[in-house]
Amino acid sequence: MNYTIHDRNESPCGYPLDVLFDRILTSFSASDVWLFRVNGYGFTVNEWDIRLDEHNAIQVTTDILTTILSSSIEWTYNLDAGIKSNNTWIFFGLHDSSFMYLESSLPEVESIVSIFETTESYSDPVTFHKKLSMPTISET
Repeated sequence: MNYTIHDRNESPCGYPLDVLFDRILTSFSASDVWLFRVNGYGFTVNEWDIRLDEHNAIQVTTDILTTILSSSIEWTYNLDAGIKSNNTWIFFGLHDSSFMYLESSLPEVESIVSIFETTESYSDPVTFHKKLSMPTISET
């Protein structure tokens, strides 16, 4: 199940990325999230961006990402992230300040996107995130 989400809001990034992430965490239990790409503004966001220059992915806590996504001081215009639930990845993010996305083979993603007004489904995954052959991973 793969979706683009086009709902907008008044947050600095222009999209309810914090709402999407909250819905993902409500449906799938996770304490960590993998970041594959982060571009934006703020100390932590820029620190992640620099670390991702050296690593294919970095692992952060869901609490830290929740704080960043609801911040008006730090925000992203590109975010490619994923959590793993029962050995299945759920990928989500914001693509170039153009739309949010959610990708997973799990049927629960339909209930996640159901709260958004403007969504589109697509059959083939659009690989915004890097492939998961991650030889170098930095854990925090």
